[in-house]
Amino acid sequence: PGLNDGPPLAQSFDDLLGLYPDVPSVGVVPIGLTQHRDDLPNLQLVDERMAIDILNQVGKRQKSMRKRHGLGAIYAADEMFLIAKRAIPPEAYYDDYCQLENGIGMLRQLKGRFDSREGDLPRRLARPIRLCCVTGASAGPFIAELCERVTRKVKNLEVQPLVVDNDFWGRSVTVSGLLTAGDIGDSFMRAGLDVDAAVLPPECLNTDGLFLDDETVPGLRDTIELPVLESEYDFVQTILNATTAVRSAQPVGVAQQSLLKNLII
Repeated sequence: PGLNDGPPLAQSFDDLLGLYPDVPSVGVVPIGLTQHRDDLPNLQLVDERMAIDILNQVGKRQKSMRKRHGLGAIYAADEMFLIAKRAIPPEAYYDDYCQLENGIGMLRQLKGRFDSREGDLPRRLARPIRLCCVTGASAGPFIAELCERVTRKVKNLEVQPLVVDNDFWGRSVTVSGLLTAGDIGDSFMRAGLDVDAAVLPPECLNTDGLFLDDETVPGLRDTIELPVLESEYDFVQTILNATTAVRSAQPVGVAQQSLLKNLII
């Protein structure tokens, strides 16, 4: 905002879309700023008014690209819709989810997969199990809705969301994948949750099994004194595997990562 919004942003959209299909898709993501900005330019976040304007620009160009090429080619990030206080669009908006690795369409895919697989959940568990699903502020309402639906459907299963504020990078950073073990542990302890296991959001860990604060899953497990399960992108499968892990009372750590690789959220 104030640097490359307005006419320069519109020109960027048109220049990039003019290169289709050599540039097959364009993702439009609001700037993210941490609290660690000493001696850096004073940049501003995208606000609601600007997000609405950007979504209108993207929508107009997507409509034109669909008419000319049969697909949208330009897609706004989930965060842009949240900032604008608009509903996440239907699956058709995202075509083949070509920008999913940039987090564009993740919330729609998460809900779509849950809707299609909700019937795979059991009617009841043999004994009570309580799970905590960790999430960031952006996805908080969506994860809370899915937790409520699972709890309502499966007798003897309670799934609670834990929305974690990002104090490591700053609270303007709201995506789940940038949460640290320190913030997760602190939030869990403050909440005083009485659960059997905690399930992480996807992308919290790098390929070495480290959070962004260099902490590990076993370290977080020791902090909250509960099993900590990794996850990916299918909430139903996460629940099925998490309840199995809790019933089996298997220790969950680095040695079990291959076993839990299919835990998905």
